[in-house]
Amino acid sequence: MKKTQIGKVLSVAIPVVLIIIFLFVSPVNINLLMSGFFSKTIIKVIIAVILVQVFSKTMKLAGYDKKLHDAIRMLTKSKRLGTIVPSMLFGLLPMPAGALVSAPFVEKGASYLGLSKEKTFFINYWFRHIWEYSWPLYAGVILASGIMKMSIAHFALIQSPLVLLSFIVGAAALLMWTRDQKEKAHESLVPFNWKTITEVFLPVLLLFILALVFGININIALLVVIFLVYLMSKVHLSNFLISLKDSIFSFTTLLIITVLFLKTVIEKTGILTPVYNSLVKSGIPPIIVGTGIAYISGFFTGITQASVGISFPVFLSGLIKNPYLAPLLYTTGFMGVMVSPFHLCYLTTKEYFNVSFKDTYPIIIPPTIIMILSSLFYLLI
Repeated sequence: MKKTQIGKVLSVAIPVVLIIIFLFVSPVNINLLMSGFFSKTIIKVIIAVILVQVFSKTMKLAGYDKKLHDAIRMLTKSKRLGTIVPSMLFGLLPMPAGALVSAPFVEKGASYLGLSKEKTFFINYWFRHIWEYSWPLYAGVILASGIMKMSIAHFALIQSPLVLLSFIVGAAALLMWTRDQKEKAHESLVPFNWKTITEVFLPVLLLFILALVFGININIALLVVIFLVYLMSKVHLSNFLISLKDSIFSFTTLLIITVLFLKTVIEKTGILTPVYNSLVKSGIPPIIVGTGIAYISGFFTGITQASVGISFPVFLSGLIKNPYLAPLLYTTGFMGVMVSPFHLCYLTTKEYFNVSFKDTYPIIIPPTIIMILSSLFYLLI
């Protein structure tokens, strides 16, 4: 079995095993369990995850990968920006192995800066994921806000400083690597075209305005933007039903449903409260307990929403008392995902740039440590 498949199996198997164990140790009335699972909050989260997948499929059907490449060539004059912008822009569109999509564009930009394969890998991989802390299209953000019973806009606002911190960490590395390097000639720009620029950025900008500025329900905002893309493109509307069906029965949807059911089991049985309290009474600080669970679950599944789904319910009482614990817990789990050998983006881009774990770990681990420490500092201030 491939490592990517192992990661997927683990990301579902771990919550399922926990559900079985928790229900065996602390049985709960089935009606109470089902009423908790089929709550409005959970239903909204599941619908949002499905529509995000439909949105990504719609953008691909409309040829936005090619249009985005053209837009980057039109706007980018700086060689350094030309190297990091592709992965940042594609990062706004969550998709499996999304870092692989931007890899050829980043590779081209990095060639003008004389970057090694390992450093090019880092730039593509790191900047692809800077949005995952707070961008409302990511399943981890949707799931975390749902578990905390908080609006996505509010959760995104709390998490947003981490996006800037992540950008600064990656940019600092790039500036350090290219400080004394002689740049090669830059590829000529593509003639500016307002139509291409509008088509590429309007859907994402509109989604941002509807969901985060006006506070419109994310599901309604997604539907508006999805149909806008159909109107702007030549893609037939019948593809919507195909994309919807594929998204409903996707692995991502299965995973989200599984971890949400685990959340419900934990809440209704209350089984982890004594475990958590005993660990705290033993002298282990609560933050170490929560972040430890987050990091381990992120590392062994390679999927952010799996880490969130496992760790946030365990630490839910602390999160309710202090929502600013969320950035620390989320970042720790996410950094576990970033160094996970089961992370699909890591594996596919590692293969694309023909580098090994031995080559990439010395480059990727220090920034992940910086991000965890930064999120801890963010909590303390």
